[in-house]
Amino acid sequence: LGHFRTMEEVLRVQRTEDGRGQSTVALKDFDAGEVLLREACLAVTFEASEAPWAAELRRKLKAMDGCCAWQYCLAVRCLSHDDPVRWEDFEGLEPLSAEGVCHLEELCGADAVDETSELSGASDLARCCLEHLKGPPELAFRLDRLAGRVARN
Repeated sequence: LGHFRTMEEVLRVQRTEDGRGQSTVALKDFDAGEVLLREACLAVTFEASEAPWAAELRRKLKAMDGCCAWQYCLAVRCLSHDDPVRWEDFEGLEPLSAEGVCHLEELCGADAVDETSELSGASDLARCCLEHLKGPPELAFRLDRLAGRVARN
């Protein structure tokens, strides 16, 4: 941070106009290559080293929509303890911590919650994930919301 004492002196976080996220604005010029922030990933997946269940899900999602498949592969990794998933059935899949969920919501904004309980309102990609995870219908809506957050970040 150079001669600045706090991050607030060099960066400002502001909410987007649509309320769906936040952006960071520089309050000073930075040198090329200067590191401003370091944070661990909330969720990450590497196609080359995925567990068989994840590779199969990715294959199915890519066949449906090659452009958006990645969003749902990461959305599955953003599920929390509160989501109805049989974690022990999916090697390497762990719930996002409560702190991680809060951070995801801070970074990616809030969505209007769809109270619809009919599966017909969920996207085809979310329904594919739902079938793969063997979850209840409401999980498809959660996956759609998470995929939207992933796409915005």
